[in-house]
Amino acid sequence: MKPEFQPQMSPMNTDEPAAEKHLCPFVSSAAEKEPAPKISVIVPVYKVEKYLPECIESVLAQTFTDFELILVDDGSPDNSGAICDAYAARDPRIRVFHKENGGVTSARRLGVERSRAEWIMFVDSDDVVSTDALALLFAHADADTDIVEGEYELFSGDVPVNRTGKIYSGVSMSSNVTDYAAGIGNGIWLAGPFAKIFCKRLLTPWVMSVPARFNVGEDVLMNLRAAVSGLRKAVKLRQSVYFYRFRDGSAMRTFSASEAYYYELYEAEKETLQRIEASEEAFARMCAWRALHVAKVLVLESVPLRGRGFWQKELKPLSGSLLPCRCSLLLPWAIAFVLRIHCEKVLALTHSVLTKLKKIHC
Repeated sequence: MKPEFQPQMSPMNTDEPAAEKHLCPFVSSAAEKEPAPKISVIVPVYKVEKYLPECIESVLAQTFTDFELILVDDGSPDNSGAICDAYAARDPRIRVFHKENGGVTSARRLGVERSRAEWIMFVDSDDVVSTDALALLFAHADADTDIVEGEYELFSGDVPVNRTGKIYSGVSMSSNVTDYAAGIGNGIWLAGPFAKIFCKRLLTPWVMSVPARFNVGEDVLMNLRAAVSGLRKAVKLRQSVYFYRFRDGSAMRTFSASEAYYYELYEAEKETLQRIEASEEAFARMCAWRALHVAKVLVLESVPLRGRGFWQKELKPLSGSLLPCRCSLLLPWAIAFVLRIHCEKVLALTHSVLTKLKKIHC
């Protein structure tokens, strides 16, 4: 039976065998002849000259020092590339690669190709990390673990002065791939690749070759692909290690959301989840969490849900009794849910407004 909402989309090629030929060849350098570091921190760089120094400084200030910082200039038209080169001239742990603009996924892919460490951390160039982020994450990177992640905090305006990381509880937990995939969307595991380290073996060419047409939400698909590529165990630390900048001008803030776009992204995620050997019930619940994520995004962006019946059916495996029985009630229910989930974002925005007002009055 066809779903009620069925836009015409080009077929997805999940294997993408041609992706490998686009990978840049490995080029040796003096840095690559030195002993490999424990962690490679990869930062895609594009039009962030205002925020890039703060990001780089936060990585260089780590208490854990056995790392390399890979800055990938994705054809940035501003002074970001020059900033990268200036920092590389001052610190031998920094390696810079300049490439034609190809998007954040291609920049991350090049960083992974050129990385020398067994563990990989991705940092967005307008964000910052806590001073003990690498130390905390690497302390749990044992031989059986493939992903170690912490918590993150939102901020806007000035970088938080105290970046030691807020502790929510001292308990860590682990998960298998089915639990991890299901937990992406319900708040247990982070949907994106930030605030965590990956064992490099998960970051295969297929994982790092998410279709370029996905320019928002592509990091979630990348994270899911990594998980289904052989995740044995993931560890969660209840401590902040990452500070996510909430700003105007970011890709997410300037993106014009549409139901058709998120429908296609959702189908790509479902296709990825099919690679997990799981029961029909487990698969349905994993998909339902991803559908819930879509519903939250669309409601938050005030996008009319033309396929309400389809999304409601996809969400049913989560908790049918808690979902509205009539389509007309789905929107109010989703709005209430979004307000609860995104209260931290609302608080961050409020703090930014109050800070600006205080500066004006002073």
